[in-house]
Amino acid sequence: ISAKLWEPEPNGMAYIPAGSFVLKRTDGSTTKDFEVTIDPFWMNQTEVSVKEYLGYTESVKKDSSELSYESALPNRDKAPFKDYYSNKKYSDFPVVGISLQQAQNFCKWKTRFENQKLKAKGKPPVLDYRIPTEVEWVYASTGGKNPSEIPIPKTTELSKISVNKPNDWGLYNMSGNVSEWTNTSFDPEKYMAVLQNPPTSQFDKIIARGNNYKNSAVNDKLILNGADSYDYVGFRYVRTYLGQ
Repeated sequence: ISAKLWEPEPNGMAYIPAGSFVLKRTDGSTTKDFEVTIDPFWMNQTEVSVKEYLGYTESVKKDSSELSYESALPNRDKAPFKDYYSNKKYSDFPVVGISLQQAQNFCKWKTRFENQKLKAKGKPPVLDYRIPTEVEWVYASTGGKNPSEIPIPKTTELSKISVNKPNDWGLYNMSGNVSEWTNTSFDPEKYMAVLQNPPTSQFDKIIARGNNYKNSAVNDKLILNGADSYDYVGFRYVRTYLGQ
């Protein structure tokens, strides 16, 4: 049954159907296969763009304190180019220089912003926007294919968020452009035992997924500090599917 019969398709998001796949995990010395079953969800078709993120910071500037505004701004020292956040030619490039904490705050804002508009129209609220788990991200990146069949991108150039061909589920740049934050932490013992490891309050050792313009052969995970930002890491958001 089409998802559209149960829930309107969110603007700019792709429906990721329920399914199963084999997730390979390694702690650096051993590898383990996990048989994973995934519930359906919505995922943003592209990485969040510079334009979309700066629209968010302008909203924060208007409605919140100066401190909140400053804490939402991208780290301009972690930009690929000096004028990355001021030159309109980069408006449709992926936002980088964003910590996991900042990405999560963006999701909270987007949820509030959208639900305020829906409430004013007398419509029901949407479920929360959030950063995907590692399992969701990897599953979505396959586009329904066997992970071993997914080609490694040949270019390491940074590009607009929707220039390259999307995968079979309509998602762009899941294996290139910039790596992306997940909401999963890396604790070697837990990581090889259970599927879901939410980040610690310290945000240390957070998993980012996907190749990036600096390195096209990651093909596994990056383990980064979620309180820091990087010039090669962006993000996209997901939303749990309301239908059946």
